[in-house]
Amino acid sequence: MPLFESERSPRGRLRVFVRAQLPFLIGMLFVLAITWIAFPDRIVAAPLWAAVTLVGVASLASVAVPWERIGGEWLVLVAVADIVAVAIMRSVLFPALPAVGMLVIFPVLWLAYGFSRPAMVLAVAGTVFVTSYHFVLEGVWPADSTEWANVIAFPALILAVSIVVSIAASHLRGSQARLLESYRLQEEALVRARNSEALIQSILDTVDAGVAFYDRENRPAVSNRIAASVASTVGFDLGAPPFAGENAFEADRTTAIPPEQQFLPRALRGEALDEHLEWIGPPDDQHAIVVSSRPVLRDDGQVIGTVVVTYDVTELADALSLREQFLSTISHELRTPLTSIMGYLDLLQDDADLLPAHSVRYLGGLGNGARSLDQRIRELLAAADVSERVRRRPRPMLDLLIQALEKVRPLAADRDIRLVVQHDSHSRVPVYVDGQKIVHALQEIASNAVKFSPDHSAVRITVSSSKTLSRITVVDEGPGMTRAEANRVFERFYRTQYARDNAVQGFGLGLAVAEAQIKAHGGHIRITSEPGRGTSFTVEVPHALPDVPPGEASGAGPAAGPGSGERTPLTGPASRGPRGAVRT
Repeated sequence: MPLFESERSPRGRLRVFVRAQLPFLIGMLFVLAITWIAFPDRIVAAPLWAAVTLVGVASLASVAVPWERIGGEWLVLVAVADIVAVAIMRSVLFPALPAVGMLVIFPVLWLAYGFSRPAMVLAVAGTVFVTSYHFVLEGVWPADSTEWANVIAFPALILAVSIVVSIAASHLRGSQARLLESYRLQEEALVRARNSEALIQSILDTVDAGVAFYDRENRPAVSNRIAASVASTVGFDLGAPPFAGENAFEADRTTAIPPEQQFLPRALRGEALDEHLEWIGPPDDQHAIVVSSRPVLRDDGQVIGTVVVTYDVTELADALSLREQFLSTISHELRTPLTSIMGYLDLLQDDADLLPAHSVRYLGGLGNGARSLDQRIRELLAAADVSERVRRRPRPMLDLLIQALEKVRPLAADRDIRLVVQHDSHSRVPVYVDGQKIVHALQEIASNAVKFSPDHSAVRITVSSSKTLSRITVVDEGPGMTRAEANRVFERFYRTQYARDNAVQGFGLGLAVAEAQIKAHGGHIRITSEPGRGTSFTVEVPHALPDVPPGEASGAGPAAGPGSGERTPLTGPASRGPRGAVRT
């Protein structure tokens, strides 16, 4: 097909006829009409109608022949036929109607514009043929300069026009090629984008989580069915602000979360949520979800949106709740008969002087077993009660640590393990914490260190405070742990291989309880351990404002204490070791 028509089809062929041949056909009919009116004697000339027939055949061929299949360059023959027809018509009508030669401009422009540059040779040769055909037909040469000018001037002008048109066509063809290439690339990119979109949507609909991506204007760009279901359960639409509903509750499943504090408004404000728990749905059909969110950044660091992911953890939450209920129930059920047993043992021991010696030994064994069982039950009760509210009161962190270590001292004394405390002056300044919970947490950590320390060793505790937090570090000389064990040490009921192999007493609950108590204060516990090199626990508790009326905190002023780096004994002077180290 000609270069100005890219579609190789019957419709494209028809457009070529309309653009290239039809104007020439109309021009020829106009010339015939003028000839019939002004020169009726020449309208009957046989050569004239031969030319008309040639144009008719060429026009019919341009429409009927499937040039798109045999090669569009063969359409040059139609243009050449038009040039020959113009030459014949000019020989009949010249000099009566010399303007008939202007008809050649149509096929010439077609050759110059629609085909490659070699077609210009045909265009120029055709123009020369039109002006010289009359002389060739008569068998004479131009007689004077005027006739020579008529033969030469017209082809020269046509040549100039053809060159200009060819250059313009070349630029246009280049632009068209670039446009087609750009269009092709855009089509390929569009196909890839659609394929990627379909792939992403399929992946999102396959994963067992709700996923939604919002752009910088907080418009949902991508989401899956689970995300839409979560939004519907809460009571809002993913695409409609304020992105909050009336069915969102805190962990207690009864306290409604204000709209601005629900997970999606917080995420869209730029907050990074990590495993944020909410209960959603009406009170009689609630589901637990864990939400995480992150801003999405380009390579240059620019934020392009926010991705929010939700997981349904209802079964896990119900299982944990059931476990807590079981722990609480079984602990209380065991505590009642154990209290009776210990009471009767106390009564028997009061009359021990009336019993045989071997019976007294048996009573001692029973008492030790009952006390050990009582301690295990206390651990279970503590594990079931870690969700209690934090009640902050002003207490020096050092005092709380000493209280905790006093409870651990008998266990350490039995194995000649020293408890060495080092502190700074700020550790005596009161901070607002729940003293009972902090003492319990520190007791569990120190007790764990003593359990795993070898006999005749030391457990070293360092306490320091700043304006914003208190830090307590407990270091033992025990067997240490592998990285895998350290990663699981705060899991409930988890016991290391060393604890199992050496029958270390406990349920594996103490550190889990300690972590829960510290987290309730907004703090955290870090563990550092290597096999054979002991273990270090670092507790960091941020300071907080009091949550009690000012009157209840009266009388708790800063306590004077020793300077930085002092060591504090746990008991009286008789228990003090060298340089203030406490030996128990």
